This record gives sequence, structure tokens and C-alpha cells, in this order.
Amino acid sequence: MEAAGRGRCVADACGTGCAAGLVCAVSVDRFVRLEEAGPPAPPSDGPTQLGCFPKQATSFARPYGMRSPCDRQGTDRCALEGGRWVCERPISTRPCGRPLVVDGAAVVASVGQSAGWLDSGGDRSNCARSTLAVRVRHIAFEEHASIAAFARTIAMLSALGAPADLLAETSRALSDEIVHAREAFTLARRLGAADLDPGVFPEAVAAFPPPDRVAEELLADVIIGGCVGESLAVVEAQALREEAPPEAHAFFDRVIADETRHAELAFTTARWLLRTSPRLAAVAADAVDRAMDRFGVEQDSPWPTLVARLAEQNGPRAGTGRAVAALAHG
Repeated sequence: MEAAGRGRCVADACGTGCAAGLVCAVSVDRFVRLEEAGPPAPPSDGPTQLGCFPKQATSFARPYGMRSPCDRQGTDRCALEGGRWVCERPISTRPCGRPLVVDGAAVVASVGQSAGWLDSGGDRSNCARSTLAVRVRHIAFEEHASIAAFARTIAMLSALGAPADLLAETSRALSDEIVHAREAFTLARRLGAADLDPGVFPEAVAAFPPPDRVAEELLADVIIGGCVGESLAVVEAQALREEAPPEAHAFFDRVIADETRHAELAFTTARWLLRTSPRLAAVAADAVDRAMDRFGVEQDSPWPTLVARLAEQNGPRAGTGRAVAALAHG
């Protein structure tokens, strides 16, 4: 199939063309939710688009890798059905950034009609890409959940007698997440995702830990979701920006700048907690290991931002002790 009579894919405007042996053809991504996927399941089929597929073939294993520990690596199973390519794409995400964790699981709001999150104005992008659109929509729900996560952090810091500057910076981070969520819901729509708004979110008012466990649970959450999760959110945003159309760059630039600041805030918060309660050093060490397991980051991690922050440019596991010491004394 030729696009605009030039034998080019619509996505060529975004810098993507078909290599030798491939032909531009109509395709659709069929999203299959896996058990570990937290955000709401998207519609089973993404928008119809044009893509590059092997000539004279009826099946195709298409490699997929987002170059981020926040998303899966693997292969999409594509088959020619009724004159179009249908590619099964599992949705498997491990939320980066600062998720709201209840009973050990990251949670997000239900799909609903909450007002003000989606700007329905503006045209959809000519470079609509279903994969990126769905990932950005997942990010939108995650950013929305982060609002509640930071709100609960403010409450717990207040209970522990945190200084005013720390509370002010945490409040600023909460405001950042509102902006991120609004922009992500809107960007997902413009990239081709279905219009969805967040709805009720009862987990936002889940029970707090008892007073004698507030510092312990907050420290673990800050290290896993803040020091590690926010650092990885920066890495993911940088990777997504590389493949995004130009109109999405401003959003990812904002996320990169803000999440970098949020990661720095997490380290500041963790240091304050450890200085206030040195007995929590073992909690910090355990949280670092849990974060490494959650995101699958090994000693030879390719994520330099995380490695530099947590282990002084050594592997995270090898540098756990120094990382904890840096939190307590850095």
C-alpha cells in the first residue's frame, strides 16, 4: 500500500521508513493485558495505522523493546488477517515514578468521567502511534495516582514533624503530578488512544500505618518509588521522547525535568528520615534490594542515573551498604 501515492508510510513524517524487503501495509495492534499490568486495560484493538512488514509473508515476529525497565521487552506476534496485519501486543508495565502502593500493589483510579483531565481540543497527530499512545495513557493513570501518593506522603511527613521546606517541596511535587496527568491524558488522545478519564479512586484513602510504623513504611516507599522509581521514570521519559513525534517533546521535557527534581527530593526525604531515626538503616537496605528486584535492575544495570545515585557508579547490589550510608550521611 502506498501512502499519499509516494510508497511511504504515514509515520515517515516522524522519521520512520520501510527497509529493503519490507512493504508498507495496514496494521492494528491488539493489546493483551497481562496479570502484572496495573493500569486499566485499553480497548482490545488500537487505531488502524500503516506499518512496515515483510513482503509475501503471512506471519511475523516483531521485536519490541522500550529500552526502559518500566516496560516489557519481547516480541509481538503479527499475522495477516483479512488484508491487514494484526499484531498481538502484551501490556506489561512496572510503574515507574511514585506509584500509590496499597497492600503491596501499585494501584490506579478506575476509568470514569472526572472532569478537567482531558483537553479534547486539537487535532490528533498525523504521526499517531498506538504503542506510544497506550504507554502514555498508562503514564497518565500513573501520574494521577502519584497525586494521591504525594498527598499521603505530606500527611505522613507532617505526623513525623518534618521541616517546612521538605513539606513545601513535597507539595510542589504533588502540583507537578497534576500537570503531568492532565498533559498525559491529552497527549495520549492526540497520539491515537481512546478518550479516557480517571474516575473514583477509593485506594487514595486507604488506611495509614499505625503511628509507630509511619517512618518505616514511608522510608521504604520513598526509596522504592522515589529514589529508584523516579530515577527510572527519567530514564523512561528520555527513551520515549526519542521515538515520540515533535509535538510530544515538550511533555517529555517537562517530565524529565520534574521527575529529576522529584528523585532528588526523594533522596532528601530519605536522608532526613534516616538522620531522624538511624535505627531505620536496615529498612533502607531492604528497600534498595526490593527495588532492584521489582525493576529487574542487576549489578551491571544499563541505567546510569540509577547506578550513580544508589551505588556511587557501582552495581546497586554491590553498593547497597554505601548507598544506605550515603542516604544517612550524604
